[in-house]
Amino acid sequence: MLIEFTIENFGSFNESQCLEMAATKHKRLSNNLFSTGLNHHPTRVASSALIYGFNASGKSQMVKAAQFMRDMVLNSNRKPVEKNLAITPFLLDPDSSRRPSTLEVAIIANGHLCRYGFKADRNLIWEEWLSIHGSRRGTPDGFRRMYEPESNSYQVEVKGLKGIKLAIQHVPEDWLALTHICQGHFLKDSSQQWGDVQAVYNWFKDKLRVMPVIQEVPHDKALELSRDSERMIWILNFLQVVDRGIDTLQLEKSEHLSPDVQLDLIDLVGRVTTSHEKKSALVNAIKASDTETLAKLGLDFQGRELKIVRTMPKTGDAVSFSANMESQGTNRVFAMAGCIKDVVDNGYVVMIDEMEIGLHYRISRFLLDLFNDPKRNHKGAQMIATTHKSNLLDQSFMRPDQLWMMEKNELHESRLYPLCDLQVKLEKQQTWPQFFLQGNFGKIPMNRVRRVPL
Repeated sequence: MLIEFTIENFGSFNESQCLEMAATKHKRLSNNLFSTGLNHHPTRVASSALIYGFNASGKSQMVKAAQFMRDMVLNSNRKPVEKNLAITPFLLDPDSSRRPSTLEVAIIANGHLCRYGFKADRNLIWEEWLSIHGSRRGTPDGFRRMYEPESNSYQVEVKGLKGIKLAIQHVPEDWLALTHICQGHFLKDSSQQWGDVQAVYNWFKDKLRVMPVIQEVPHDKALELSRDSERMIWILNFLQVVDRGIDTLQLEKSEHLSPDVQLDLIDLVGRVTTSHEKKSALVNAIKASDTETLAKLGLDFQGRELKIVRTMPKTGDAVSFSANMESQGTNRVFAMAGCIKDVVDNGYVVMIDEMEIGLHYRISRFLLDLFNDPKRNHKGAQMIATTHKSNLLDQSFMRPDQLWMMEKNELHESRLYPLCDLQVKLEKQQTWPQFFLQGNFGKIPMNRVRRVPL
């Protein structure tokens, strides 16, 4: 469960900006909130949030920041030695361009409020910290790791996590300690002795889903249909919200592996074999979609292609269409459907960039209603989406603390604030969508009060 996501000096963000999912004192639409299970603040958080803003305001940068943070946590120890970290600070300020970027989340993991974050530039991790609130000692457990240029080494502080300091002290300068602790030699120790630390890592690995602008059908999701009939029916119903002409879905064998599947298989090869010769042969076979060679080399995999079945109105005969013959909207709905089902079924968090691309208002509203309905979203899944769809800016089904505005100031810095911070009164007969389309969101509120204490 996500409570906060904070960005500083990353992309178009210069000063620290924070997306807060913790609920305010607003009383309407309480069904859009769910309990955190904590006996202290925050006790309730929003199940969804929409981020509005004009083009180039920084909305996509926020999604990219979340994707970068997840990739760093999961793969910081797999980066080629000769490559720099893929991080870009705010470049329109000479001071910011020389400072490290900062990313931090506040989440609920293993029943505790946890804050995890790091400061990094393209060369090294300058600082990394984790605090786990709710320990029996009354003070947060955790660690802090700080780089000291003078000694070219790290100072490590640990509270309440016995034995973890030794694991952190010799982490390479461009690796995250969280990655190092929760993978490899320390995996057994981290799961047994440092369960709360492992839970934070698992939140990034298992519970955070990030969806950039997707236009093609991801075949790995299509393959899951053949193993799960319930999933197939759910995705079919999801598609039929916008296209009632679809009768069913089916998978057929294909001679080619999709680009998405090829990338997944190449990544898998790097993990399962250390033989350079076998690795090279597998990669070449994957790129050539040579499934026979893959099977001989121990990777038995068959290409599959999604087919969408429709009925001829005049004869009643079934006709199957390749997914690439369908509209962009149908393909995007299918691409989203498998992910959305996983998120809702398991109580995950999903961030979607440009939710409205290829989607009718009905499917966007369907998604919001799904996440905001405690009966269907009974495990507390959350959706954060960037959008231009002004007709979703409606306080009849979205709370003002669920609606966020992104804009750039005169220094070209992205700023983020919720609608509930905007102290304005609408004119008679005026709606919030009209107010937004007229470009009236232009004043950044000051002196915001954080909803979650440090």
